Amino acid sequence: MKLHIGYALAFAFASITGCAVKESPMHIYTLDTTTRTQKRCSHKSYANRIVQIAYPKTLASNGGVTIAFSYSPQERGYYHYAQWEESLGKLFQSSVIQAIERSACFKAVTLAGSSVTPDLKLESTIYDFSHHIRSGDSYAVVSVGFSLVDVRNGKLLRHRRFTYKEPTASLDAKGYVEAANRALTHLLDDLIKWVD
Repeated sequence: MKLHIGYALAFAFASITGCAVKESPMHIYTLDTTTRTQKRCSHKSYANRIVQIAYPKTLASNGGVTIAFSYSPQERGYYHYAQWEESLGKLFQSSVIQAIERSACFKAVTLAGSSVTPDLKLESTIYDFSHHIRSGDSYAVVSVGFSLVDVRNGKLLRHRRFTYKEPTASLDAKGYVEAANRALTHLLDDLIKWVD
């Protein structure tokens, strides 16, 4: 009987003090490259072509709203109180579209489902987009492969994988996202050079 009373008292105490427990707020992040200068095409090799920007393929769990971190190639975790505003795939595709449109490399930029038939398709695969913490070092890793395909004959015109490591200012999601945005800016600038 004493045992049951002890449980009842413990439950009552937890119920009363439980109200004082404060949960951490969820922090929502996005990819932002709009404030940085981005490259424009100078050679205009595809100036008369329409390009379709395909939704990126992602490996493992890189494409959702969760923000991943790792301490080794075998250990992976996710921030509990931080996430992307939308799926990483959608945010990344939007960033690529904006960069390609600003570059003026193509006559027009479309998405799948458009009534306009494209001449070319830009496909991408996100290999890594996460926070790496290794032996005291902390950096954002952005690794993405791109393929430019001729839609008419399915021929691969070019392919390249871009990988960047950007040091973080802090060991948290905020520091990671700031570094990831810098890495993404470098990637988009290099993408435009590659297309040009």
